[in-house]
Amino acid sequence: MHSRVNYAVAGAVAFLISCAPFSVAEASATHNSAGITSGGLTLTQGKSQYFDHESGLMATAANSRLTVSDECTPVLYVAARGSGQYGPGSDGWPGGSSKNDPQGFGPELNEVYSNLTDDLKGVGITPDSVRYPATSVTVLPHLHGVSQYITGLSAGVAQVSDDLSEQAARCPNQEIIMAGYSQGAMVIHRVLHRLADTAAGQGILARTAAAILIGDGDQVEFDNEVRDGSALPFAMGIGQFFPLLSGSSKTKFSASLGARVIRVCNWGDIVCDYQNNLLSDSYGIKVHESYPDSKALSQAITQTVSDAKSLHYYGGTVAARGKVGASLAAAAVVIGGKTPFTVTADLDGSVPSWATLGVAANNTVTLAGTPTAPGRWAFSIKVQDAANHTVTIPVSIIVSR
Repeated sequence: MHSRVNYAVAGAVAFLISCAPFSVAEASATHNSAGITSGGLTLTQGKSQYFDHESGLMATAANSRLTVSDECTPVLYVAARGSGQYGPGSDGWPGGSSKNDPQGFGPELNEVYSNLTDDLKGVGITPDSVRYPATSVTVLPHLHGVSQYITGLSAGVAQVSDDLSEQAARCPNQEIIMAGYSQGAMVIHRVLHRLADTAAGQGILARTAAAILIGDGDQVEFDNEVRDGSALPFAMGIGQFFPLLSGSSKTKFSASLGARVIRVCNWGDIVCDYQNNLLSDSYGIKVHESYPDSKALSQAITQTVSDAKSLHYYGGTVAARGKVGASLAAAAVVIGGKTPFTVTADLDGSVPSWATLGVAANNTVTLAGTPTAPGRWAFSIKVQDAANHTVTIPVSIIVSR
């Protein structure tokens, strides 16, 4: 069962607004995600400019947690393994001990990673294997099994949150893909909700192309999401049946975010479809461990690759406020797009005469100027990639004396 739901984009804010002096020349010195410095371009109303860049960085190694590097690759892949899998945070994990899975992702998330690196050839991907303990799913049928199973979730949520915050400071325009399996899916599920609660977190979500949740114990019935697998829309994770023990929430993803959350769950999975684990616990465990090389996971990966390649903007409307005579600056980040690609920006609508539009590195569209009179303006910025895909960034500016 595979369904793709399209939702209106709204909510998260990807614009960075300040009243400090802004210089397009300064923006042009920023090192972009492809490792090439692009010059800022000033645009006037009714005209357009573009910039080109090629992607070509190699993926960096991260055996235990996010590796700090001087380079910002175009894509960050954050993966949280699950169900007793051996990796960062498990007892005795030395890092890099498996030839086929040196990151310690586990078979499900390593399959996602391998396909991403194959399908996004030439695009640098930084792998981040989340350090946290992941208890085996076999404990669930036993007394206190749920309590044992969710042990370590808080550590995983904290680790992902720290890594994303650190990476946002270093690489503020990096496209993000998240994935989790079993407890790892619960970790990513909770991180997504946590990010939605703060302005900084919303900026990270605005750069998140996709999040794959495989066998999610926090699964909410009829959630906003893309569904892969045989589980029905009303499937609920085991955490929803034991909320006092699991800390699971019934809160659904927003429509905008849900369009990028890809659920992978098969009927009878003891973790993500707990109410239909009818035959036996052993059957439910078998289903839960059957996702590698499955049709459901393959569909999810295909959708993730498509989302990563497509041009997107998830920032919603920017509402900028300023004062006459004080410099006002804003920047919007688009993600994805065909590589190598061209970004074209057009001014459309009622644009203040003092405003100029530029294109800086890292898929960043900039707006700057010093207001000369009070007023209200509403217009849009259109960005186009080499495949002729476009996104529209709505802008609203209010200037007072």
